[in-house]
Amino acid sequence: MSSRKREHSRKPDEQYELIESCSKGPYLELFARGTRANWTYWGNQADESYKPNWATYPYNSAAE
Repeated sequence: MSSRKREHSRKPDEQYELIESCSKGPYLELFARGTRANWTYWGNQADESYKPNWATYPYNSAAE
């Protein structure tokens, strides 16, 4: 898998599609930053309102 660097410990979106294509679930993400439909997630920042609130690395998926 190849993906742009993202905020600290945020996983690439491509991983979810890969996992979902290989398994019918259930799905679990540990140390989650945000939420995803049909996934169980654990993490102190895991809620629907999560948005990065710090400067991101240049050239990552959230950089402007």
